Amino acid sequence: PLARATFHNHPPIMSSKPSVSKKKHHRSHHHHHHHHKAGETEPDSSLSSAAAPAILSGAVTRWAQLSRCSSLESGFLCAASALKGIGAFLLKSQRDLGAGERRKFVEQRILLPQEDGGLLSIGTPVPTEVHHLLLVSPSPSSQKFLHFRQDTTDCAKPTILLELWSDEHLICSLPTEDIHGCFYSNGFFGGVSWSTDETRVAYVAEKLTPESKSKSYFQPSKPGEKPKSRPGREFLFREDWGEQNTRKSTPSLFIFDLLTKTITEVGNLPENMSCGQPQWIDNNSALAFVGAPTEKRRLGVIYCDNRESSIYRINVDGPANLQRLSGDDDLCARYPRVSPDGKHVIFLTSSTLSAHKSCAILRLLTVSTGECRTVIDVVREPETNKSFPGLFVGVVPARIWISNTTLALTSLWRSALVILSIDIEKKTVVPITPNASFKLHPQSWCLLDATPSLGILASSSCSVEPWVASVRMPNGSWNEIARTSPDVDLLDTVESQVIEFDTESGLCFEGILWRNKIPGPKPLLVYPHGGPHSCFDCSFYQEIAFLTLSGFQVLLVNYRGSVGFGQDWVEILCGQCGTMDVEDCFNAARQVIMEMKYEVDPNRVGVIGGSHGGFLTGHLIGQHPEMFKVAVMRNPVTDISTMIGATDIPEWCLVEACGIEAFNNRSFNIPTEEDRIRMFRASPMYHVDKVEAPTLLMIGTADRRVPNFQSHQFYYALRERGIPTRMFVYEDPHAITKVSSEGDAWINVFEWFTEHL
Repeated sequence: PLARATFHNHPPIMSSKPSVSKKKHHRSHHHHHHHHKAGETEPDSSLSSAAAPAILSGAVTRWAQLSRCSSLESGFLCAASALKGIGAFLLKSQRDLGAGERRKFVEQRILLPQEDGGLLSIGTPVPTEVHHLLLVSPSPSSQKFLHFRQDTTDCAKPTILLELWSDEHLICSLPTEDIHGCFYSNGFFGGVSWSTDETRVAYVAEKLTPESKSKSYFQPSKPGEKPKSRPGREFLFREDWGEQNTRKSTPSLFIFDLLTKTITEVGNLPENMSCGQPQWIDNNSALAFVGAPTEKRRLGVIYCDNRESSIYRINVDGPANLQRLSGDDDLCARYPRVSPDGKHVIFLTSSTLSAHKSCAILRLLTVSTGECRTVIDVVREPETNKSFPGLFVGVVPARIWISNTTLALTSLWRSALVILSIDIEKKTVVPITPNASFKLHPQSWCLLDATPSLGILASSSCSVEPWVASVRMPNGSWNEIARTSPDVDLLDTVESQVIEFDTESGLCFEGILWRNKIPGPKPLLVYPHGGPHSCFDCSFYQEIAFLTLSGFQVLLVNYRGSVGFGQDWVEILCGQCGTMDVEDCFNAARQVIMEMKYEVDPNRVGVIGGSHGGFLTGHLIGQHPEMFKVAVMRNPVTDISTMIGATDIPEWCLVEACGIEAFNNRSFNIPTEEDRIRMFRASPMYHVDKVEAPTLLMIGTADRRVPNFQSHQFYYALRERGIPTRMFVYEDPHAITKVSSEGDAWINVFEWFTEHL
């Protein structure tokens, strides 16, 4: 059940553990790559004992066991007419620790209707492994399938293939390296759309520019070869779309003609616009798409729904006649989806460009008239904790329509992902996922594919299964069709609990406590999420399961500013980062310690976080050294005032430290001296002199979001003050998720916490 907590006049938790000495250690320090310890300023303690090999061996075994659980990447339904059933295509992946890579494979299932109204799920005996497969897109009739394959092992010469398959054989395979660059298979620009007659497919790929084909001044041309561009432009700087989009600068629209087996770029698109998310409209004569202006600086788009964009229409047969479909107030229109009858286009938009994630507006466009109206508006503050908090939508599947007037979306509802049924005529929102036992068994749901008759969804929770795929029948009943299978009894000792915490203002935030059920007090790890406008939901997280199975209680904190609680909840944190969010994390930890004294050891409390969670980790060990005895910071923000000039999200620095009004998206204002002072005072570096906790830092060298020097300066500041510290460096982007890096990182996290708690 939900535990409530209030924070009034509680004394601070004082530790009987002696504080770390500030005496400096005079010894040489060396940097090494991630598989070595770097910059240690303290001798190994508990893990240098004879038991250390067994302890580490157990941790490695646990990580390997958890890694055998597959992840469900995507799925869709298709016809299986030969058996008068339904086909389910599930694309899954699994960590291969030995090879250091994710292996992708396909599981296909036949769903046969039964007399009782249910479905019998029959799977293939052996899953089929696939290589370099980004995406599979089924045609409306499920008779054809388009495979997008891409091998970027050689960045200079990537292999890019478009394959057309029937349900029985390969029809054709087209290399596309000379037509366009890499595919955009997902994210802000990605999208694939089949024409209703199944003769053309629109998709998104990187536009080839003259600069991308430029040669060296000293590279001779072949006899008779005409230069495609002037030489000496191969190293010209080209803006791109930031974190995890390096060298992705100009997404454009392309059409694959199934009759002629040719690929052409959509003509007459504006040069100062990046285009994506195409949808066929007007009887397959035109495309609706998302266009983002590029006159000003491109900002990072991953994890950011506040990038200026509009919905446009362009003819593909006849004169282009580019038109803007979304309204002037639709500042960041995205994810257009056409109704089955072709009469309407729905899309998401926002009324503000401030926070990276915010409450979305669902808009409806009537294709014949061009009229736009609002179906679901922003929810500023839910009436109660159980009321609809507004649309907080991440990924939108290619197919979401249940009927011509009803669609389904995955949205955050406080600390859980739910599936919502939305009626565009009645303007109603109804949750359609089972939630009767949510408090006793918290879980999250995600829509994979929806058709007018069926929908396929995935559910996830910490203590039952990492994921379960189910089909929702027209009568609303559920049929499980597949699930992952961890090692026997692996998660039997793990359970989770959603906890509500009151604040002095009367508002409440939430946390998810992952508990190890083995009796006895255990160390507590406080884990705030990144963002800050993000949220931990009740899904399975391998790293959290690993820590919990390793003997820790883990508290995931959805502090004020998290999404899923209404728009006011998002905006309340802007300008108060480093104070309000820190206070919430500290109070949540304190209350859990007080209420769970038989399960939590108050003298063994650590903190861990990445990105903004790393920012909060730095604050918590600086502002509350009496509580937090050890810390792990992953790609953390440590000094906002110096980050602003080197990140792909400079507006984040101003909005989160100085407030919504501090940044003008259209003028890209330079921070004032007062702004920089305020940014520094909101940063962990402002409190570094008070840090006593041994601190482990982890960074990715390909991080475009938080520059590496943010960790370097914190690391050196701690070393100079004699604080035990260590840093690992991985060849990863902002999220350290490469299979080899991820496993190494979490084993080292376990080792660090075990040493110092």
